[in-house]
Amino acid sequence: MASVGAVLWVQSRAADDEPLRGTHHGWPFPQSGLPEHDIRIGDLTLHVEVAHTEGQIIIGMMGRRRVPDGTGMLFVFPRAETHAFWMKNCPIDLDVAFFGGDRKLVQLHTMTAWDVTRDKYDSGGPAQFAVETRGGYLTGQGVTVGDELHMPPAVLKLIQPDDD
Repeated sequence: MASVGAVLWVQSRAADDEPLRGTHHGWPFPQSGLPEHDIRIGDLTLHVEVAHTEGQIIIGMMGRRRVPDGTGMLFVFPRAETHAFWMKNCPIDLDVAFFGGDRKLVQLHTMTAWDVTRDKYDSGGPAQFAVETRGGYLTGQGVTVGDELHMPPAVLKLIQPDDD
């Protein structure tokens, strides 16, 4: 099972409305400069940052103190397998929706801020994509298991198989 999260970090002092800043294995967070695209989950449109490299996926939304409604992060994994997220260095609740290689929603969790329980928020089976938003946002918008993820072709080109 692939786990996403941080093990070591350094936090700077920040006001409640500023992001936490730190590093994990040399990667700074919060990250910036990721590709951005519009995606849809069923009828819901989201503007997302796209994480597709190992470092981008590991850092994810670490350090962010807010995620505006209608925005989030799309994670593109090299292949469909069981994935799990945790909330190290995440000071706000987040929703995570896992999608299989067929782009159908297979699992949806609302993750609790700072929860470092490994493998608690898993995909429950093979997933190739995940979407994170503000905690409670996806369920509040009526997103449910079976909904389809729609992405532009540019996002699909980011899938890079591992060198296994």
